[in-house]
Amino acid sequence: MRRLGFPVLLALFSACTVTTTGAPCGSDLNCPSDQGCGSDGTCSAAALACPGHSESGECVPGTSCDSGRLVTCSAGPGACSTGPVASDCPAHQQCAAAGGSASCSCIPSRCGPGTPSVCTPAGELASCAQDLSAPAGCWYEASSAPCADPGTVCVESGGAATCACPTADACTELDATRCSPAGDQILRCLPVVAGSACLAWQPGTSCADGGLVCSASECVCPANPGPTFVADPVGGSPGGVAPRPTGLLSPVACRFRTLTEALAAANARGAGSTATAAGWSAAVPGGTVLFSEPGGLVVGAGVTLATDDPAPATGHYAITTSAALTVPLVEIGPGGAMSGFEVRNAASSGDGVRTSCPASVDTLPVSLSAIRITAASGGTPVARLAAGVSVSGHCGASMSDVIVEGAGTGLLVGSAAPGIASSAVAPRVTGSTVAGVAVVEGTLTFTGGTIDANAAGVLVGTTGTGAPSFSATVTTFSGNSGDAIHVVRGTVFTDACPYVNNGTHVHAQPATGAAVSLTVQNSAGPAKMTGATNSAFRLLAMGGGSTLVLSGNEVVGNSAIQDYNVATGQRRGGGLVFTAPFPSSVAFRGNSVHQNSWDQVLVAASLGTLDLRG
Repeated sequence: MRRLGFPVLLALFSACTVTTTGAPCGSDLNCPSDQGCGSDGTCSAAALACPGHSESGECVPGTSCDSGRLVTCSAGPGACSTGPVASDCPAHQQCAAAGGSASCSCIPSRCGPGTPSVCTPAGELASCAQDLSAPAGCWYEASSAPCADPGTVCVESGGAATCACPTADACTELDATRCSPAGDQILRCLPVVAGSACLAWQPGTSCADGGLVCSASECVCPANPGPTFVADPVGGSPGGVAPRPTGLLSPVACRFRTLTEALAAANARGAGSTATAAGWSAAVPGGTVLFSEPGGLVVGAGVTLATDDPAPATGHYAITTSAALTVPLVEIGPGGAMSGFEVRNAASSGDGVRTSCPASVDTLPVSLSAIRITAASGGTPVARLAAGVSVSGHCGASMSDVIVEGAGTGLLVGSAAPGIASSAVAPRVTGSTVAGVAVVEGTLTFTGGTIDANAAGVLVGTTGTGAPSFSATVTTFSGNSGDAIHVVRGTVFTDACPYVNNGTHVHAQPATGAAVSLTVQNSAGPAKMTGATNSAFRLLAMGGGSTLVLSGNEVVGNSAIQDYNVATGQRRGGGLVFTAPFPSSVAFRGNSVHQNSWDQVLVAASLGTLDLRG
């Protein structure tokens, strides 16, 4: 029997009565020593007498769960009970408590009627089954296994599961290609993993790594909005095949292979566009990048053909064609420009560079700078350009540092109207078989430069019916086997121009019905007129409609080979030769004529008046 402590005894003795039977309890420890905790949760002597009673007291009748097991306590007589008894739930069931009691019920599963299979959390395919031995006929996942194809995944749909290929980026044709959505790479249709029948679009070739974009399953050059379109015969790419060049400077593969293609793109964009030659470096064999074009080049209105040289020069880039052209090698529209090239003739007989301004509104001049035209081909027979530069139509040409070598006519000006002006600064025209310069119509002005070693220097109005104009300042005329200047109609003006070792320095002889205006001034000192083989001046039958101004010239050391009949017989004049009829206006001032062979001034005429005073 459990003893009460001393303080408790004092309390009991001091109280009138103490009630213990029926007190609530959870075990015998809550009850007096002569009582036990019964199945009803109260203390009683009867509970202590229950068979098999233990200090934990009688269990409370009912069911509960303990560590997943179903625990059962059965009611006995009075305060007694039997148990507790723990038991495992059947297969596919688990203990679950609800409403103060517990029972074994089916383990929750996605399996059920109409669901033959499911996907496990691990992504395996599981078949479903029903345990009919259970009261509720529990459904469960009977077996599971990974998908047989390593590329498939378990997918549930319509109450069933199956192993299926991924739908993201799926494709159907092995090794097919397409562009990525971003357009930066080529995708290829390949197994998602080795050994799988599932196909998906996967990265193949990166176009972006080479500065390209993907189009129609190819790595191609990005679009070029202009205004510059670059050509490079070494690093550029041919048109029509990948990477389909667009004329971008970078990457190098996006440059056109020919100037023909670059100009086609520039011309299509219109005025303000530029076709630019690139590719030169000090390591280029021969020192020159050569563009071998399929035919002639066309520079559209307002379009520029140039090079990537910081300062245009003629030594780095050259243009040629093996075609035997009778049309120009380069044709330039109004407002067009060209700079920094050598034009090499190989087999052509047309013009080297020709302006093309057919309409009366095409008045913007063409610009040519740092151009060298090698007009005569090597080999036998020699192919020769008819004209190095031909100015025609309704626009003039503004030229600087233009060199023409070996043409039929170096520079031909045959403008559509007399008021159309062209100019040349520091030109050099040499080796022409007909003439260095021919002015048929329009106005041509030279500043500096040389016209040397041609069959004839400048022909003014020798063809056509117009009244052209030529003027030159500080331009050297030397070594021309015929006339340095021959004027038949129109106007000639030269100022401070040296004349050296020509056939005749200046020859004026108007055509029938025509008149000329000739001024030669300040050819003296270092710019003197010397070394002519057939008279310094031959001023023949200029006629009443012509004017002549000779001022400040030094005519010295010239000879003559042509005889003229005078009253005393045949004479030659190494200095000046005049024949009638004389010009109506003559100004002869400050000239020095001396030390010429034969006559210094020969007047071969029987009629007329010639006043050379001054």
